Parts: sequence; C-alpha cells; structure tokens
Amino acid sequence: MSTRAIIRIEGEKAMLYRHSSGSPEIVVPELTKHLNRFKAARGFFEGDLLLACLAHWFKHDQAEEIQAFALPDTRLDEMNVLGYRVCTAMPFDIEYIYTVRKDWAIEVRGTTKAFWSAPSMKNTCEIAGAR
Repeated sequence: MSTRAIIRIEGEKAMLYRHSSGSPEIVVPELTKHLNRFKAARGFFEGDLLLACLAHWFKHDQAEEIQAFALPDTRLDEMNVLGYRVCTAMPFDIEYIYTVRKDWAIEVRGTTKAFWSAPSMKNTCEIAGAR
C-alpha cells in the first residue's frame, strides 16, 4: 500500500493530498526545495498561492518521474497521473501530515490508529450540523 500524506499550509483550509511516497525522508527534502523556491520568488508567506504552487510543482515532479519510466512513444497527457489533489476534508487513510507554518518551518506528524479514534487537530472531521 502507498504511503499517503497531507500537506497543510498554516491558515488555509485547503490541503494537498499526496497518494504515494509520503514518508518524511521523501517529502521533507522535496517540500523544502519547493518552499525555498517559493520564498525566493515571492519573498513572503502567502498560503493560498503557496498551496497552488506546491500542487503544480509536485505534479510536475511526478510527471517527470513517470515519463522517465514510460515507453518512448507514450505521451504524458495520455497517462493517468493522479497522485495529488486539493481537498478540504482530511482523507481517512493518511499516514503523515505535514504542516508548513508561517515561519516556513515544516511540522511533521505521523498518524496512528489512536489518532483517528481521538483526533488531536481541530476540524479534522467535518460533520454537517454538528457542534
């Protein structure tokens, strides 16, 4: 089974879902590279734009990786490259949660069965009409 992860941006409701290769030894270096890229280009923290850029850059990285293993005549736009999506609710099968804080730090949390039984994050699960 793939290692699924969520990348959150402090202050933003939307999150980036990563379907596979979500372990810290893979995500943290990639995320750090892209945060440095964004910070150099933009100069300041802007959560919604950062999330959009991360979605684009991670998707581009994934496409390059898949293309490297594809047959020579395969067109990338014909391939099913669906490893990322933007979501507003926490999927049930997450193993790692990465939060990019406004000070550019990356917080990493692993999930356990107990995590899902008693979530420690606010708004982990949204139920219509619940208070």
